[in-house]
Amino acid sequence: MPHLRPRLRYFQSILRIRNELNKAIRDYMESNDFFEVQVPCITTNDCEGGGECFTLSPMNWQNDGNKFYFGRPVFLTSSGQLHLEALARAEKTMSQKHLSEFQMLEVEESFIFDLDTLLDRVEDLIKHLIRWLESKCDEDLAYLLATNAFETQFDALKRCHFIRISYEEARNILAENFPQIKTNNLNLNAQMERFLLKYFQNKFIFITKFPFELKPFYMKRSCDANTMDCFDLLAPISGEICGGSLREHILENLEDNLYTKNMSTDQLQWYLDLRRFGSGASGGFGLGFDRLIQTICGVRNIKDVATFPRWPYHCHL
Repeated sequence: MPHLRPRLRYFQSILRIRNELNKAIRDYMESNDFFEVQVPCITTNDCEGGGECFTLSPMNWQNDGNKFYFGRPVFLTSSGQLHLEALARAEKTMSQKHLSEFQMLEVEESFIFDLDTLLDRVEDLIKHLIRWLESKCDEDLAYLLATNAFETQFDALKRCHFIRISYEEARNILAENFPQIKTNNLNLNAQMERFLLKYFQNKFIFITKFPFELKPFYMKRSCDANTMDCFDLLAPISGEICGGSLREHILENLEDNLYTKNMSTDQLQWYLDLRRFGSGASGGFGLGFDRLIQTICGVRNIKDVATFPRWPYHCHL
């Protein structure tokens, strides 16, 4: 009965934390000269290429026989980064860190030429958000940390420097316990993420330079061309809370990425035009709002931080 949860002290604290975190994000972005862009929630693109998007069609489409209101298939967006929010993803994962509708902060920054600069930005932002909550929402934060038995971990987490390792270094650490990763380039699953977090004493971990075949076309290739200038950020409890990269801004390289990945350019000509008619170096990332609250407050289940949680076969209200 999610509509009655605001009567509970626990969820009242969660709502105030969410409110303050939104304020903190806006404060940080405005003080660092970012500006907000409203992006569409209906899109023709599957941003991550995973096919895990919700499709849209009119309820009465049988009346005129036209299933596609816009004349072609469209989706609820799972990311605003191609155009530049509430996001939706048709991923049938039943876990404590997945929602079908979720909040994400999407950030794009111009004139970023190296990955470390982007990592510095993410680390600085998250530390600012933690300090803000301690200052503005101390009673609610203390209550949630005590209720979730997370005080000690939080104290260590807020003081730690973010670990930075490459995908290859992560693979070497994992190889003894996960032999399948020795000979294959694999996306890290939840079990691998938990192992790495335990290995590094539950600190924030940047994993960088993923193999080219594991990441989307719009990311910039590293100097060796076999990896991408990208990162995933792992955090206690929630696992991956943020992902980002330098963006490929040279048209020929972008077209080569699409060709190598055997992707059609039909729906992406507008994106290629942004490079075709001139653009500069940039980088960006998406930070999971709900997962960040999980990590900061020690909440085990992401459904307990979402205002109106949706997951497969469950959409009350």
